[in-house]
Amino acid sequence: MKLNKKIAIQLSVVVTSVLFVSVLLASLYALRAFNSAVLKTGSETAEILSDSYATRITAHVNKAIFVGEQTANTLIPFRERATDDGSFLENTKIALHAAAQMSPDVASIYFQAEGKETQTLDSLNILGVEQNDYVHIAHRQNGYEDAPKDANFRISNEELNYVRKTGNTYISEPFFIRYAENDVVAVTIIAPVQNGNRFYGAVGINYLLTDIDDLMNKPFGKLTGTKLVLLSDTKTIVYISGKKWVSTKNIEDYTGDERQLYRLSERPEVLADELNVSYSKRIITLSANTSWEFHSFIPQEVIVKNLLQNVTQIVIIASLIVLLGAAFIVYFIFRKLQTIKQIKRNAEFLTKGKTPAVVPHNAGDETDEILSLLDEIQQNTQNSEARLRLLCNDNLEAYHQPAETELEKLTEILRNKLIETKDTIMSEKETAEIQLWSRKGRFDVANAQMISPHNINELTNNVLRTVMQYAGASVAGLYFHYKKAQPPYLQPIAAFAYNDIKHLRRKFSLGESLVGTCAQERKVIVQDNLPENYLDIATGLNTLPPTFLYLTPIIYQNDLLAVCEYIFLKKPKSHVLDFIEQLSINIGGWLDTAINSTESRKLLDASQQNAHLLEDKETELSTHVAQLEFFQAENQKNTVRMQAILNALNHTVMRVEYTVSGVFMDANELYLNTMGFDLKQLSGRNVMDIAKENRDELKDFMTRIKKGESFEGKVVRKTSLGESKTLFASYTPYINAEGKIEKVIFLAIDLALANKV
Repeated sequence: MKLNKKIAIQLSVVVTSVLFVSVLLASLYALRAFNSAVLKTGSETAEILSDSYATRITAHVNKAIFVGEQTANTLIPFRERATDDGSFLENTKIALHAAAQMSPDVASIYFQAEGKETQTLDSLNILGVEQNDYVHIAHRQNGYEDAPKDANFRISNEELNYVRKTGNTYISEPFFIRYAENDVVAVTIIAPVQNGNRFYGAVGINYLLTDIDDLMNKPFGKLTGTKLVLLSDTKTIVYISGKKWVSTKNIEDYTGDERQLYRLSERPEVLADELNVSYSKRIITLSANTSWEFHSFIPQEVIVKNLLQNVTQIVIIASLIVLLGAAFIVYFIFRKLQTIKQIKRNAEFLTKGKTPAVVPHNAGDETDEILSLLDEIQQNTQNSEARLRLLCNDNLEAYHQPAETELEKLTEILRNKLIETKDTIMSEKETAEIQLWSRKGRFDVANAQMISPHNINELTNNVLRTVMQYAGASVAGLYFHYKKAQPPYLQPIAAFAYNDIKHLRRKFSLGESLVGTCAQERKVIVQDNLPENYLDIATGLNTLPPTFLYLTPIIYQNDLLAVCEYIFLKKPKSHVLDFIEQLSINIGGWLDTAINSTESRKLLDASQQNAHLLEDKETELSTHVAQLEFFQAENQKNTVRMQAILNALNHTVMRVEYTVSGVFMDANELYLNTMGFDLKQLSGRNVMDIAKENRDELKDFMTRIKKGESFEGKVVRKTSLGESKTLFASYTPYINAEGKIEKVIFLAIDLALANKV
């Protein structure tokens, strides 16, 4: 009896010890692997979070810089043609009003000309002030009721000198501005207004950081407890997540937990080992003079919590199964010892020569049965060991046989639970990998967009190439919608791997082919199992037929801008198509910005060209004015000279002017004095009536003069007193610029006076 108890106790201790040591070693290994997974997951999560936030913050600030630079470029032609009549200030006010509506985050916008002092805040007007070449526009639509006293509405000499010398856009330190009865963080964007080496002044924009505010203070979901810190290059707090009131303070003057985390940011190993915080940092370069720092601090307990939600259930189930297995083995051993006890008792009776008290039925068979049972136990143990080895090697489906014993049934339950848990983990892992893939893709496409965001052709080529390569498409094309054409049409402006060059020059009307249908219906079109003659894909060695077509419209603010076509050699996965469809919204915004930028650039080029033409016309006009002044001077000289000659002739030669029909028009003093007539006496009379005795002669003269002939010779004319005078005279026709005879000029010399001389 003592032997049975001793054996039972020894077996129980051995089995329990083995199970305990196995569970302990597995737990230690799992704990170490879990800690390593926590550190790795926390670091990767912090890196992804920092990349995402840095990209969005850069996009928001670049939008403000774009508004400032576009406004500055718009003011250049107005400033170059500025006059003293106030038209420059009026045009500047109109341009600033238009720029203030470009973004809802423009709080106010103002212009300061070169060499002028800005006005005090008390002189500002809500709709604009124009005095000393300074104009300010407040954005009434965003909730301003008047110009706040504490706002930054002035450009300092230091800032003005910086943009003049460098030609770069200046970004101020963050400051609070009163907006709709709330304090909102803002920065001032100062852009130079210059054309080449000519500097006219600067445009200032007070830009609200509401988008960054929403981004920094939105709920973190599963990452509750994460702390985000955004600092300027002078360590001024732009935002700390969840704490809006600390903005514009220096991080060293702040007493919150974030200051301690920031001080330890240069020693990330201390953050990870002592404070259990995963850390990541990004330098955000905004302009030539400004770089911001973005810091993310994620508590490892958040990572542990997320991981434990999946692991805790597995550990509990595994522990229960192990304990149940241990209890089952102990119970099984105690039952089997009863048979050994009976065999031992019968053996004792036999050694004493006694008949066994209880004679086992077929004792040899019973021993064989015991051995068989032991063999069966051994076999079951080996099977369980094999199952457990496969489970440990993450090969859950490899060993699957019908369970016969209780241990095998428990092992089968554990196997099924682990398979179910593995499927859940793999599903979540696949979802996470897809999300990470999509984020990386959007990041790559955003980087491609920023290479040339204002040139439509370069923008579409860079973005389309990146999307095509990342999504695994074999052919890609972007059909731009020329909506101003009559009728509107679509034509490729970016394409890759098309084998048919003619296809790239083709124009598609709305509703024509699949491209036109996609544009007209504004819906995604998917075509599977394309016909072999649909399109060939050009490769280096051959042409391949595609099998899957995906067409998506590019729409921005309900305006159709383009249609994107992606062709695959095989059907892509659903998350790839979702990725392409989501990107179409971003492409629409980028394309709209590029179109507006191109149109603005065309308007600016046209304005500059018109300014140059106006300058050339002014130069030409100046030349003509100078020539005219020269000719006027020469004409004046000739007039004086001719007048002198005429005066001399009037003193020596008698002059009379008649119409072609002989009516008296004018005569000089010499004629009137010599012939004894008065000007009133002769005015309006015909020469035939004045010299009646010479009527026939005068008729002959007039007839010849009408033919363009002249007469010269001696004539006899009577004075008013009847005295005859012999004259040497000439009758000459006066021909005007049109070649017509306008009048007759009579010139004569008194021969009696001439003989005396």
